[in-house]
Amino acid sequence: MSAKGPEAFLKEHAGALLNSFSEVYFINSRLVGLAFLLLTLANPRLALAGLITLAAAYGFARLVGLREEFLQSGYYTYNPLLVGLGLGSVYGVSWLSLLLLLLAGVMTLVVTLAMARVFYWYLGLPILSLPFVAVISAMTLASGHYSNLFVASFYPAPHLPELPLPLWALGYFRSLAAILFLPHSLLGLGLAVILLLASPLLFGLSVAGYYTGSLVSAAMTGSWEGAFLNLNHFNYILIAMGIGGVFLVASPRSFLIAMLAVASSVVLVDAVMVFWATYGLPVLTLPFNLVTLGFVYILRLLGNPLVARRVMSAPEATLDYHLSVTSRFDDCPIALALPFAGSWTVWQGFSGPWTHQGPWARAYDFILTDGEGQSFRGEGAETKDYLAWGKPVLSPLSGRVVRVVKHHADQKIGQIDQQNSWGNLVIIQTEDGWHVELSHFQKDSLRVAEGDWVERGSLLGLCGNSGNSPQPHIHVQVQIGSRIGESTLDFRFSGYLGAAGYVTKGLPEPGTWAESLPPAPPGVASFPLTEKLVFKAIHGKGERGLVTWEVKMDAEGTYYFDSGKGQLYFGRIGDCHCHYTLVGSDLSLKTLFLALPRWPLTERRELEFSESLPLGLLYGPIMRRVLLPLGAFYHQLGRPFGRYRLKNGEIRGTVSSGWGKKQVDTWAQIDLQKGLRGFSAMEWTYMRVEDE
Repeated sequence: MSAKGPEAFLKEHAGALLNSFSEVYFINSRLVGLAFLLLTLANPRLALAGLITLAAAYGFARLVGLREEFLQSGYYTYNPLLVGLGLGSVYGVSWLSLLLLLLAGVMTLVVTLAMARVFYWYLGLPILSLPFVAVISAMTLASGHYSNLFVASFYPAPHLPELPLPLWALGYFRSLAAILFLPHSLLGLGLAVILLLASPLLFGLSVAGYYTGSLVSAAMTGSWEGAFLNLNHFNYILIAMGIGGVFLVASPRSFLIAMLAVASSVVLVDAVMVFWATYGLPVLTLPFNLVTLGFVYILRLLGNPLVARRVMSAPEATLDYHLSVTSRFDDCPIALALPFAGSWTVWQGFSGPWTHQGPWARAYDFILTDGEGQSFRGEGAETKDYLAWGKPVLSPLSGRVVRVVKHHADQKIGQIDQQNSWGNLVIIQTEDGWHVELSHFQKDSLRVAEGDWVERGSLLGLCGNSGNSPQPHIHVQVQIGSRIGESTLDFRFSGYLGAAGYVTKGLPEPGTWAESLPPAPPGVASFPLTEKLVFKAIHGKGERGLVTWEVKMDAEGTYYFDSGKGQLYFGRIGDCHCHYTLVGSDLSLKTLFLALPRWPLTERRELEFSESLPLGLLYGPIMRRVLLPLGAFYHQLGRPFGRYRLKNGEIRGTVSSGWGKKQVDTWAQIDLQKGLRGFSAMEWTYMRVEDE
């Protein structure tokens, strides 16, 4: 524990302590955590036990030097809290039970950190409450030998009146409160109200999950009374919430998957009850962990688009983040620049009608066309008639040239070389290990040799018509190895101009044009760690003081601007500085997000682009609370949409709601030499203050 003393320690870590309580129900909120803590005080012994294990876990974390940011969210500490609540529900107060709680807190944190590392790196999964199950099971088995431990009761019932409700309603409230080891209907009602206020989606899923599982159980056993009296059915509540809205993005399909998971878990809950009873152990949350982790793992393995990219503070926030991010950013990890200068036309894209099939489906062909869409002059009988013939082919990335073929003859129009399908080619190996092949160069036109290092934009050779090529064109594909003709990998092009405007990362449609853009000089929009940015805040015509941001990095390596009241996460995608998500309620960061959701880092003086933005940027708390839960059923409900135009160092935009009844005009001033100069929206303007 800190040398400042227990009182100072608790004050310093109060936020993280409260988050530990809220994380039990998949919410990250200090206010919600405080409400849950107050409810546990209905049984002071239980609440005290939970706080003791939390203190032990935090003290040990400080002793071994664990960074504080890993503890602030409550993700690593709600398992020690659950262990403390569980032990407090069984054992009375004594010096031996105090020792047991302290050891349990330390042990649970160690198990949590170890499991989190293994599950995240090897399975890509959360640990949920598996550490809690492992530690409290071990503690329960071992405590049978500790004769000095005083067993008070299991699931202690506070001296509170039960609600005058039918059994089917009492069962839900008791099971909901049993998650905190307080299975009492009045406390369950309090928890339900808190859930409803904090996250209507979680509340709805808890109800649907409980009754789905209980009704299936009742049908299996033939006892409706037994189903609603079984406190182990809190597992159905946790499964429904975890799959339906936390680890999957809330939608009708995720709700259906969640209910199927609950129904399939009924047999597992009963099986665990029978097996665990042999050793005198309670069911705990083992069925919830096994079912939820199993479903999430399979869905992630299959690449299901509903799997949440980032779990936020509540399902509504996760949904908002998912909808804004998936519509703005493609998650394909491989991105190339266009392999040419100027504007070319897509002749054949992925799974094209001619040669892009089977193992070679993920490839692109580009041709040059005139204003009427023709790729040749005159009759097009000779290769020199084609506009692409002899044009420079540029490297779409930096890497090492590992293979060069340059001796194949160019084919006459109407003839193809099927024995040497790729013709003259260059294969470039990237620092990440994958390879890019560019094909159909003119004979002897290649300017690089094997072993050369090439930078993005370097001249590789001239566009030709060698190999299986009906007309001069550029072929580009990504593959694992350096062999000619290997199976292709998924990829995207980054930082180009298309028919719909500027594209940060994507694939132009066949038949449309794509124009490469000259990148900005190195260092533009570079925000090093610990840098402080100071802005003068102006509202109307009057100044409202200074605003200071500091550049920081979270535990996952993502940079963000921190104003003290909020955090705006950002990063670079290709040749674009992008703002990802806003946490907190800082007005200056919200204004920047509205005015500059992305910053194309190009020397081109004029271009246009559009954005789908988070609901929180345009609506107040009340409208967000209405729109976000409804958005689970119709994802585009009220979603803000922005249109932006870059011209001569200024980006002007208009952000409107999904039904067009609310509109905000925005402005940002950028400079390729000096960076961000100012921005405005919603009658607020912020101008950069230069360092003296």
